[in-house]
Amino acid sequence: MSLFRNRFISTTMLACDPISLTASGAVISSLLSTTIIGSVTVGQVALTLALSGASYLLQQSAAAAAGAGVDQGVKQTVQNAIYDERLIYGRVMVGGRMLLYECKPPYLYVLLEIASHEIDAIEQIQINGQVVTFDGSGAANSSNFVSASTPYVYMSARLGAPGQVIDPLLDADFPELASTWRQQGHACVAFKCYYGSSADDHNKFWGSGGFPQFLMLVRGMKCFDPRDATQSSADPTTWKWTNNASLCTAHFLNSDDGQKVDWSEINLERLAAAANQDDNGISLASGGVEKRYTVNGTVNPNASPGEVLQNLLTANLGDLVWSNGVYSPYSGVARDAVWTLNDDSARGTMDVRVTQSRASLLNLVRTVFVASDRDYQTVNGPVIEDITYAAADGESHELTLTLPFTSSATMAQRIAKATMEKSRAGRQITRRESIDALRLEATDVVNFEMGLLPALGCTARVNRLLLDMEKFEFEIDAEEYDSAAFDWSIADEQPFTISPATLSGVN
Repeated sequence: MSLFRNRFISTTMLACDPISLTASGAVISSLLSTTIIGSVTVGQVALTLALSGASYLLQQSAAAAAGAGVDQGVKQTVQNAIYDERLIYGRVMVGGRMLLYECKPPYLYVLLEIASHEIDAIEQIQINGQVVTFDGSGAANSSNFVSASTPYVYMSARLGAPGQVIDPLLDADFPELASTWRQQGHACVAFKCYYGSSADDHNKFWGSGGFPQFLMLVRGMKCFDPRDATQSSADPTTWKWTNNASLCTAHFLNSDDGQKVDWSEINLERLAAAANQDDNGISLASGGVEKRYTVNGTVNPNASPGEVLQNLLTANLGDLVWSNGVYSPYSGVARDAVWTLNDDSARGTMDVRVTQSRASLLNLVRTVFVASDRDYQTVNGPVIEDITYAAADGESHELTLTLPFTSSATMAQRIAKATMEKSRAGRQITRRESIDALRLEATDVVNFEMGLLPALGCTARVNRLLLDMEKFEFEIDAEEYDSAAFDWSIADEQPFTISPATLSGVN
């Protein structure tokens, strides 16, 4: 067995270690360049590394303004020569990029690109804030856009299949368009809008603003699911739509717009387990259940792939671990200890920080997210507050979490509660270990048993594992871990309501 079978060699060590850097190591080095906890000194080798959604929330949200990073223009119709093509994961309400705008009285024609990839479906179309339905020919058949027997809008949608043809609505009315103008691999919607026989007729349907505003509720990316025997990682045509948080994160990790990690480098067994945990039903106060974690949002592929991955991981408080040349995703659920480290395995000195700084102990957490039940508007969610913690702290210590891929108030509350509990984990442990630590990797939960000072013993989560090449000892950085952080019951749920405004002088 190779001693280094599970290990990543830090790029800072190449000058002093003969072990070569693998291609996978280069990927994770780039991916984690701004997120590695602590530093690697001369004579040390980083063993395993991980991205953590929960840690990212604590790091980023402390300085972020409420609402930052959420709903950045995705519901606008844009007319730019240079366009940042978007990826859509889960279910999202979006506008689009205008590819064609042409008047042929009495009609206005608009072609919008809504995603730079194939999508699964368009579930709803809104025009000027009103839901419009269409018959099989693409003509509006809802009363809000039909006058007598005259439809005021026609629609044609193509979902972005690789072999899609030119839009049939435009092909019929614009014979000058080449048949090769097909937008293959891009989901598009065309509209043919009748402007009416008079100004009053026009204003009835379109308003005085003139230009219609279009929104589409979209089921976006199809992702590979290793739990489905009908799907093959090598054949994207077999993939199906999902908003499962772990599956969407794995898709981005594999995609050309993400890290381009081959499926052979992703632990599919671990991915299936994480996906099952994301799909677990959580009971709601209103009755019924919802999935534990989902991803619903848009990605700008011009953003840093590492930042995108971190934001995706906030949706399920997940971890992405690199070890043995393979990426393993973990969902944010309670985990059991995998090993016990005691006095016999300890080597050298041990540092234990018993408490965090008081200012870092959260007792109130606010959330900002795009609410699916508020017409996909960016909203301030319910506030999670622990009055017992606040009394112990003597003052309010609050944080606003921006959750760009969360669309459920109850899901946001569970994430907020777990983040608060994580902030209050008291003990930080750094200690040296024997060769037994070779079995561990980042994010593993372990028990520390300390015979001489039993009060310092605890259950902890490994943040970093370093190998001292000179002494052949392992240095572990870990933080106290409490699986109760993920406990949740209906009694914990806060109502998500908008309080009515009180206006002076209004009865």
